[in-house]
Amino acid sequence: MYITGLSEINIIVYPCFPAPLQLLSHGLFICAPVTPSLVVDLRVLKFVCLFFIHQSRSILHSAMQWRCLWME
Repeated sequence: MYITGLSEINIIVYPCFPAPLQLLSHGLFICAPVTPSLVVDLRVLKFVCLFFIHQSRSILHSAMQWRCLWME
């Protein structure tokens, strides 16, 4: 996973194709159901989920887990 920066997506909202559906079609998770002002890439959510599932209390073990997560 590489962070390449921010990008802007222009959408036109129609009653039959609302903004949340358009953003999801671009692979983005919306943080508000009606008028989203913040979105997160679904790959980032997957990374965070994997990190919290595999977190440990040992610093060495955590470093190894970070390395495995970044290699995916």
